[in-house]
Amino acid sequence: MKKYWKLFWLILTVSLLAAGCTKDKMEPAGIEIAKGLPDEQSDGVNTITLNGNIVSMEMHARHIDRYYKKKETYIDSLFVKKFDEKGDLNSTLTCEKAKIDEATNIIVCEGNVVIVSDNGILRTPLLTWNRDTDGIIAENGFVMERGDDILRGDMMKTDMNMDKLEIINVSAEGKVKSGKVEW
Repeated sequence: MKKYWKLFWLILTVSLLAAGCTKDKMEPAGIEIAKGLPDEQSDGVNTITLNGNIVSMEMHARHIDRYYKKKETYIDSLFVKKFDEKGDLNSTLTCEKAKIDEATNIIVCEGNVVIVSDNGILRTPLLTWNRDTDGIIAENGFVMERGDDILRGDMMKTDMNMDKLEIINVSAEGKVKSGKVEW
């Protein structure tokens, strides 16, 4: 009987050790999750930012972990609405995961990142958004759609409204209707 108990405890110990050594499959590749317990955790977060009496941004997240000393916030399922000075919707951003560096005001978005504005739709797996300058960089490839026209490239620099584009290694598909391409 003692022989079976020893075997049981050995199997249980090896199983627990093996399970404890596996990597979390939910951890995104581009965003390294902070270690340790967060100082604050919130579910179903809705945040509204005002500029005077005018809404400048709305943020919705499924889950947030904040680390005060590191000045970092990790977000699961982010949806942002950005408004202009008049309060009109300017653009939206969605992604699966995000990390906010509160010291630099930079947000790194990862996983099915989509920005929609009047100037088109941008899709990328990884995006960096500097909220101070409103500049964004999509470095791991992107697809930009404007009407029936599609641009693909390795890297794009623009703003959240996608007014001015700087693109590296671009390819395109669509129809030139007026004799010139207007992007």
